[in-house]
Amino acid sequence: MKYKILLIIIIMSSFLNGFIFDMEKKDVPKFNLKCYVKPGNSIKKGVLEVKVVIPNKELLFIKEENIYRNKFDISINISQKNKRIIGKNWIKTIDLNNFELTKSTSQNITINEQFSLLPEKYTVAVVITDLATQNIGKKEKKVDMTILKTDLWVQSELYLYDKTQLDSSEQAKKDEICVAFTALGKAGEQKFRYYIYQAGNEKPIKKGIYRINLIKARKEYVIKVNIQKFKHSKYKMQLITKINDITFSRSVEFQVSYENLSPVITNIDDAIKQMKYLIMTSFITRKEYKEINNARDDKKRELYLQFWESVDPTPRTKENEIMNEYYQRINLANQSFASHNNGWKTDRGMVLTIFGHPDDVENHSFEMDRKPYIIWYYHRINRSFVFVDYTGFGSYQLSQPLFDFSY
Repeated sequence: MKYKILLIIIIMSSFLNGFIFDMEKKDVPKFNLKCYVKPGNSIKKGVLEVKVVIPNKELLFIKEENIYRNKFDISINISQKNKRIIGKNWIKTIDLNNFELTKSTSQNITINEQFSLLPEKYTVAVVITDLATQNIGKKEKKVDMTILKTDLWVQSELYLYDKTQLDSSEQAKKDEICVAFTALGKAGEQKFRYYIYQAGNEKPIKKGIYRINLIKARKEYVIKVNIQKFKHSKYKMQLITKINDITFSRSVEFQVSYENLSPVITNIDDAIKQMKYLIMTSFITRKEYKEINNARDDKKRELYLQFWESVDPTPRTKENEIMNEYYQRINLANQSFASHNNGWKTDRGMVLTIFGHPDDVENHSFEMDRKPYIIWYYHRINRSFVFVDYTGFGSYQLSQPLFDFSY
């Protein structure tokens, strides 16, 4: 019981203080950068759409009277062979009306910009500076627009389309997502074959044919995809057509997510396996864990969600902070310690998942006549952990058991 209380205290203190768990110092704020290559209004002309998504929690909001305000500087620069071609820089102000939104992991700030470019290869660089903290986040992405260098028919890659933007007469159903592409150069009915693959599966789980009436002018075409029977997982959709004896293959990846799950969970079966550390801390009993793990399909999802709802510290809000924090640590462990094994399965991944980021780290990797070792200190709970690289291949293992019982 004492370990369950300890885990609750550690996780609760983490999200209440807005603590960010990073194994090494990185630029902040963190954000997502996506680039979409689309045809222009004529053959061999292109449009590059740049989309920047910043989670609210990555910025510092200052209370000003009845609102919470943040100002950040954003620059988008497009270069070719280290030479700037075009770009934009401005300051954006965001106002929120309650404190909970400032710490949200699901609420985002979205920025969309378009640039007219020739169909060549480019580098997109985005820099965001939080003016309240002067913290800087940077990201770069290579973009290949040469797929637009075709005659007669020009087609973009597939991309996800916001179904709320559809006309009322074309509304998508609840169990449908929308995928789109932009094209020009051909008129008439055209057959498109589609294949949908679940992550880790080489055989399509769904396939079929769309017949689309094309027009010669530039147009965005939206396809509805029924995902009613899809599990919580990542998927890839491939769309293939043949025009003038040339095969065009375009694809897009998408995530199917169950409601009330942490946004970092990509596969519910993996997420359940990753709960095993909760047994070690008495956060869940072995019997409860086995019941969830051995259940099938909808029952498994139901039991899984019931457990996390039972430990939600703020049940009246949309977010489950303990679930989010736990799986963010799992995700960070995978990013930091993956080798021949998933990062969360390593000893360092286990300690990180249970206790969070250490308060202090001592690295003894290059001492003579001793095997490399690292010490993690957790001053807030008066504990330290020693990891030894017994093999010399960077596989650090705990020098002593984590707790005085096995799981």
